Amino acid sequence: MAEKPPLADQMRREFLLKLNLSDDRSADLLHDLLTRRRSETEAQIETLRKDSQLNSNRGRRWVIQYALSQFEAEIGWLAQLETELAKD
Repeated sequence: MAEKPPLADQMRREFLLKLNLSDDRSADLLHDLLTRRRSETEAQIETLRKDSQLNSNRGRRWVIQYALSQFEAEIGWLAQLETELAKD
């Protein structure tokens, strides 16, 4: 039996699938999808920042910094999509 992906990975996959099918969605539903993803991503960033402050293991901090850079890049990407959607 295959192992289930971690929840964050599963959520990202579901988001990307919904985004891929967004041509069939109204602008309001697409806006809601982006807003929810932004909220999820901001929550992950907040959690990782707290973990980074509490963690004294250098290797673990590097892993957290790596994850933070990915989530922060996603926030920028979401902002671009929101700007593009606002133009439509």
